[in-house]
Amino acid sequence: MGEGGIDTGSLFSSSKWLIKLPGSSVDDVVSAKVVPFLNWAIVLSGLVAVIMIVYGGYTFITSAGNPEKVEKGRNVLVAAIIGMIIVFLARVIVELVIDTLKEKGSF
Repeated sequence: MGEGGIDTGSLFSSSKWLIKLPGSSVDDVVSAKVVPFLNWAIVLSGLVAVIMIVYGGYTFITSAGNPEKVEKGRNVLVAAIIGMIIVFLARVIVELVIDTLKEKGSF
């Protein structure tokens, strides 16, 4: 039993806490709904990051020495790269959490 009298081992399998779909387990729902959504979100985020990198590079190259445009282009490039790193790290963390919960039998 966890704190407050909640059995954390059955937290994810109890119908009290989750809406059960007929004939499916939580693992099936995660595999069928969550994983494809995460894959789609990663692809979309990567596409946006590439577009922002191209835009930042274009702004940087066409700045013609204008310090404001150089700074803007550099800031867009840095923000796009940091955003891409955050998205991929978030994906790794979500995968780690799902794998850990599967190993402990919560799913």
